[in-house]
Amino acid sequence: MKMFKVFIICSIFYPFSVTASSIFSCEANRVSGDQKTLKINEYSIIYPTIIIDRKNKSILEVYTEHGTKWETRYKIIEDNELNLVGKHRLQADWVSLIHFKLKEKLYSVVFAGDSGNTLTFGKCYGG
Repeated sequence: MKMFKVFIICSIFYPFSVTASSIFSCEANRVSGDQKTLKINEYSIIYPTIIIDRKNKSILEVYTEHGTKWETRYKIIEDNELNLVGKHRLQADWVSLIHFKLKEKLYSVVFAGDSGNTLTFGKCYGG
């Protein structure tokens, strides 16, 4: 909680620009689906932090759930004034991509692979 307060204070006095490194606090939902039964599973809402570093062409998504920290780094592969696209992994048995809409501060993460599939989508604040 103390770190969150520090983040808020820093955001007020030292605003970040999306053109350099930006830090976003987000709220997101996740769904997955069973490809055989077409049943959809909805998971609990998560509160990730997304750090965009355009200079080093990376997007970092970090969140904690059930006592486990999840951290995924994406390499920016497409970048324009409206959108960013990053890849974590792109191979035959596992695809993991992120899409971030800069002006609206909306994002989606797609995971698809042999072990299943998940779509995460959320809105962000800050930056």
